[in-house]
Amino acid sequence: ASTTLTSDQKNMLRFFMYGEALSASELSKIFEGDYSNLIDQLSGLGIVVTETRRGETFYRLNNLSVESRRFSNGQTMFLLSELPADFRHDHGQSTAMISSTSFTLLHRIEQSYSSGNLRGVIADFGSGNGIQAIALLMMNPGIEEALALEVDPASMNLNRWNAMLNGVGNRIQVIDNSDADPSHARETQAFDRALRGRCLSLAVSNPPFNTVPYSVNEIFPSFGAGGEHGLNITNLFLWQALPYLTGQAEFLFYSQLAETDQEPRHLFLEESFGREGAHSRGFNVDIQRANFEIFNYGRNEYADILLRILPHFPHDESIPLPDRTQLIAEMRASHVGALRPAYVSIRPSASATKASTIRMSTAHIIPLENAYRRERQAPAP
Repeated sequence: ASTTLTSDQKNMLRFFMYGEALSASELSKIFEGDYSNLIDQLSGLGIVVTETRRGETFYRLNNLSVESRRFSNGQTMFLLSELPADFRHDHGQSTAMISSTSFTLLHRIEQSYSSGNLRGVIADFGSGNGIQAIALLMMNPGIEEALALEVDPASMNLNRWNAMLNGVGNRIQVIDNSDADPSHARETQAFDRALRGRCLSLAVSNPPFNTVPYSVNEIFPSFGAGGEHGLNITNLFLWQALPYLTGQAEFLFYSQLAETDQEPRHLFLEESFGREGAHSRGFNVDIQRANFEIFNYGRNEYADILLRILPHFPHDESIPLPDRTQLIAEMRASHVGALRPAYVSIRPSASATKASTIRMSTAHIIPLENAYRRERQAPAP
């Protein structure tokens, strides 16, 4: 039988999901008891803003919405995230949304780490508003600390708020990861200082992985760009995390991996670990194709998608958009034949030692402060 939503339920959806403004009388029917103190606190934090219409005050979330996830242990996680650009009141760019790929990775994490047995220190690279780190803490009360690494200020603020909202604020450390740089000593960088010599029992990431041909570097949004193979940020996260994996610890991430025309083989393995391969550097890598046909693209199909979305990104109008032939030629020159969604699991091999794990190839790793730089530079021939 169909269920009709009541007016109060509709208002809850309007307020929490779509960021629409409600009057004081409408809010009073949603919140139990005296809600005015709560609204005052949220207003002071910039989470709720007020509007005046014809002398009446209205309240809305500040370009935010609330999302939730119920776990097998009975707990429910609530997360504040930014509204997509089309729903924002200021029509600005959103950098702290929860993407579909975040939920894709979370589903895989729930399959592997919902038993409550995880211990020690975990790290969430490119943590956003904290969805993976907070979920792991809620499912695994034995985790000592979660290190949530991020560079976007809005995401870091929401990350801290969401951790407090879900009762795990005392077990998470949100770290500004903008100083990550392989050319500098590890011990000077925020992540390594936060570890204090401890090892990781798990690292996870939903990194920016979009393959971006060089001609659209200045147009494609920086927070989703992964470079010509989609691996710029992924490689940096691996460089940071892998030396601290021991025993059965895992680095698990979701990505859209570029494949070559030949074989086909994953460019990730060669670019991240060198021609010798991961095993020679002390790691076992398992790549499992994610069953999402909608995100499987051939080279030509991906060029068509780029051409459809590029005009909608804010950019300098003096920068010409490439044509289809140019995009395809650039991807062919970069050996990108197709893009396939996949889960990647990396674990130390039985013979690995901490010293050997540091020998990962750094040929394609760039510091985060340069990762979003708008340089229109053609790949080397």
